[in-house]
Amino acid sequence: MPKEPYLADEDSATTETERHLSSPSSFVEWSVFGKKRLHPPEAGHSGEGSVHGYLMMDSTHDVVFRSPYGEITIRWAGDVLHSVALGPYTPFAGAHPAGAISEKAFSLVGLLQGYFSGVPVRFNVHLELEGHTHFERLVWTAARRIPYGEVRTYGWIASKIGKPGAARAVGGALGRNPFVLVVPCHRVVGADGKLAGFSAGLEWKRALLHLEGIETDGERIADFGLGISD
Repeated sequence: MPKEPYLADEDSATTETERHLSSPSSFVEWSVFGKKRLHPPEAGHSGEGSVHGYLMMDSTHDVVFRSPYGEITIRWAGDVLHSVALGPYTPFAGAHPAGAISEKAFSLVGLLQGYFSGVPVRFNVHLELEGHTHFERLVWTAARRIPYGEVRTYGWIASKIGKPGAARAVGGALGRNPFVLVVPCHRVVGADGKLAGFSAGLEWKRALLHLEGIETDGERIADFGLGISD
């Protein structure tokens, strides 16, 4: 089965990020876009926006980014993005600090830095989805098309992938999403605007929605339905 429908155009992401990150004031610690580059802090640097690298024996390596809301772990298996997870980092047994991070990790952290600085970044990062079901691929691909600062429902995704009535199954697939933020499942809500579930917890979901300018009222989207389109 061809992979192309599940992969994003990385060049378009770079162009968009360059357009928004046009001045040094746009970033907190460091970022990457096109050929203009600020170098990351040394491993072990602390504070918001800092980056830590950890190596494992089996060529797996983790990059831990400290966002304003908590840690984000980017895990790579060799040169392939394995997962993006929110929450406190727990290293594998035998992991040891790395003095540098890979170019791909460097670029993704640059996009994260822009995102948490309030830049409407599109995470058009190449994803390797071998080992995941066809249904999961369809759901995650549809979720990636939800624009920054907007929400859609589980039923909307079900309809978009040609599976009307499969809203519950869509929710299950999003709950197994290993690429949080890159596949923006935080932008998917219930038919009545209820936040429903989120793998990292509703506190994270509310925070990410607020960051993108989406207001919530308790456990629902405020003014739900206004401005939602196909």
